[in-house]
Amino acid sequence: MYYSSLSSLPLLQGIGADVLLDWQERHVMRIVSVEKDEGVVIGQGEYCRTLSMLMEGEMECSMTADDWKLTERIYAGQVIEEEAVWSLSQRYARSYKATTDAKMVVVSREHVMRTLMNNEIFRINLLGRMASRLEKHNNAATERATCTVEEHITRFVRSIQLNAGGEKVLDINMESLATIVRETRLNVSHTLHRMQDEGKIRITRGRITFCNI
Repeated sequence: MYYSSLSSLPLLQGIGADVLLDWQERHVMRIVSVEKDEGVVIGQGEYCRTLSMLMEGEMECSMTADDWKLTERIYAGQVIEEEAVWSLSQRYARSYKATTDAKMVVVSREHVMRTLMNNEIFRINLLGRMASRLEKHNNAATERATCTVEEHITRFVRSIQLNAGGEKVLDINMESLATIVRETRLNVSHTLHRMQDEGKIRITRGRITFCNI
């Protein structure tokens, strides 16, 4: 039944065991096992056909653009881009693959609309998450203008990361980063080396690892 694991998921918190059991028995929700190093489970740009939640284990998620790639870890309890179920594009913004053996809760779009959305607690949980995300977006829009190169760099990473905190790996060359933050390559290089000396990042060729951002 996995009730304790299911009830800890953000969108299912507060929903009774009898309801979750009923949804499982009617195959509204499926629990899918994913093996470590199985490969990409969800691909960036893929059409979103399900609401997916990571119930157990860890995954690596990455977003790729023309001149950069950001990689980070997600953990049990993560709802995977629920906005893609309702967005205009209905496509995933990132790719996901398991880094440990994992279990995912998967709900088809049809069951989300016909069953889960009829549950008041589910709707409240969903609205709470969307409101929180909108609030963060509005707060970011009203932050003071950045004035240092480091602030430009960290704000760029925060604008593309999935979750705050934890290690992030940005694959990018110095010229591309300088263009994005509208600074000279020399200023970016000096700033990155100072940040490395301060223990904030690690630099290797074409890669910047942010220790906690």
